[in-house]
Amino acid sequence: MPAFLYGDVSTTTKAAKFNVQHLAQTVHDGCEVISSEPTATYCLKELYPQLLRSAEADAVATHTHDLFEYLLVLHRQGKLKMPNRAIETAAYHLPCHTRSVYDKSNALEVLKLTGIDVRPIRYNTCCGIAGTFGFKKGPEGYDVSMAIGGTLFDRVKAMNVKLVLTESSVCKMQIEHGTSLKVAHPAVALWELYNN
Repeated sequence: MPAFLYGDVSTTTKAAKFNVQHLAQTVHDGCEVISSEPTATYCLKELYPQLLRSAEADAVATHTHDLFEYLLVLHRQGKLKMPNRAIETAAYHLPCHTRSVYDKSNALEVLKLTGIDVRPIRYNTCCGIAGTFGFKKGPEGYDVSMAIGGTLFDRVKAMNVKLVLTESSVCKMQIEHGTSLKVAHPAVALWELYNN
């Protein structure tokens, strides 16, 4: 994704071809592709088919699932029993790339099935980091990204929680920098429920 966002179509295409070539064989063998990172899911389901325009890219896209979409399918089929005991109240941030692929948050739906007191953050735009933009120094990156995220940070702090959950690794870093709170992937919260 960083190569694509910076206009390096050659590198993006090379990576897409490599990934699709290897994943298409796995899909052909009857497997599903599960992704826990929203940007990876976006690439596999949206970007690669548009970039490569191949049957293999379309097959990979069709058989790619966000981890929580897949867990919901298993739950509905009776193949996954959800633990139902609360850990602590947590805020939930919906990443941009999850929003761009799905019309809802599969992670939020799964978390609610567990009994975790999870509260969505009332915020429907980028956390400010914008992929790798926030990694740049000063006013050409980090400073601007933190200013953009200011409203999100204020809303999280007003929720009076100690834990924030989000699927995006870069959103995690941004929210940690802006709030000094513990931020974790929702899969970590599920792991703790299943193993405590």
